[in-house]
Amino acid sequence: EKGNAGRVQEKTKTRRKPLAKTRKKPLATTLDKALSSRNLRYLDCQERYQAQETLSSYTSSQLRSIVIALQGKEICYGNKMYAISSLTKKGIVDYIMSTTWEPAHFLRSALGQDKPGITFAKGEVTSALRFERKFWTASGGRKRKIPWWPKDGSREMETLMEAFESVVHFVQPEGGTGIHLGNGKILTCAHVVSVDKDDEGQDPLNGSQRIGRKKLV
Repeated sequence: EKGNAGRVQEKTKTRRKPLAKTRKKPLATTLDKALSSRNLRYLDCQERYQAQETLSSYTSSQLRSIVIALQGKEICYGNKMYAISSLTKKGIVDYIMSTTWEPAHFLRSALGQDKPGITFAKGEVTSALRFERKFWTASGGRKRKIPWWPKDGSREMETLMEAFESVVHFVQPEGGTGIHLGNGKILTCAHVVSVDKDDEGQDPLNGSQRIGRKKLV
């Protein structure tokens, strides 16, 4: 046949390159990176302004990753719940300061001044706790001696001091303590690993979502 009508046009098949598979980083790896010593160096600052300046030097992404690792994507800021993505950089810095640096600074200064280990070894107790400046504190008044306390150097005293040294404090506004069992395992109450979005009326023992949460001690 003459003309274009009779010509057979061969279609060339174009091979498409397979799309590169993007591997998602495991959540645990992302959280560990967010809570690296580099990101948490602001906790070593002795003064508030130093910690604020350090945090302000972080990128917004770094700041959000710290909050998400410790609290999740919803936080309570100014008595209201907000998505972390809706807060300004200054707002995130203020939140991190109030929920981590302030409690850590309080614990560091209080434990450093009062020397609780010495008081414990002597078998002395302070007055009842009082709620002051958002924290439960014991006044530094006169201490009283526990009459049944073991003698210094005794086996019983060594056991008590080992128990005392295993106590850890959780760095968060609501406080919380635990017992270090060894190998990084800490025994504590379920409510200690709460976050802002948790319902106060919910039984913490039924909250399986609490498993795997990260806390600073």
